[in-house]
Amino acid sequence: MNESTTSDLPLSSLLQEAGMLVERRRYSQAREAIRRGLAVHPDNPELQYLAAFIDYVEDRTEAALHAVDDVLARAPDHYGARKLRAHLLEDSKRSGDAELMWISLLRDYPEDADCYAGYAELTMRALDLEKAEKLASEGLRHEP
Repeated sequence: MNESTTSDLPLSSLLQEAGMLVERRRYSQAREAIRRGLAVHPDNPELQYLAAFIDYVEDRTEAALHAVDDVLARAPDHYGARKLRAHLLEDSKRSGDAELMWISLLRDYPEDADCYAGYAELTMRALDLEKAEKLASEGLRHEP
């Protein structure tokens, strides 16, 4: 697809293409689709989030953290970016900040099993096994 046809595509088509490529772990192709999309829609938080996610899965933690912070500056309630930031903070050994992010997510999404699981993993790494067990149990209660 060339640049002129990219500008003719609706944003929803660009997001669908990039998202499907990420789901299939075709990261180089997804990165190209995202690049094309950002050329037309430079401030789109979903395209920026997908770019940050690719940085994360390709172990470019600092680049991913910077990118996800940019997403959250534009869209502070972006669920995926907030979860990704929590994981990135953990990877950066910033457990206290990661814990605050997980708590914030659980306040906003009190029935989200993924958030309970993420927070449980963090507490397990900190060897707070009793708290990790309670969090995991609560997550399973919401999504058995």
